[in-house]
Amino acid sequence: MELTAGAMEAISEFYSELRANSEHLTLPITVRTLETIIRISTAAAKARMSEEGVEQVGNWAVLALSLS
Repeated sequence: MELTAGAMEAISEFYSELRANSEHLTLPITVRTLETIIRISTAAAKARMSEEGVEQVGNWAVLALSLS
């Protein structure tokens, strides 16, 4: 399972924004957070029975993490 360029871009932008605004958060934003976003995206793509992670799935993962 590979993420598409669009999914990787969405995840990368979200992670960068989280890191930039991390001083306002109580929990630190680490590489483990990025790995979690990627795992969520991959799992969602598998649930959709997609061969590769599409940008929509990357956006879904970003939304799911931002709501938690």
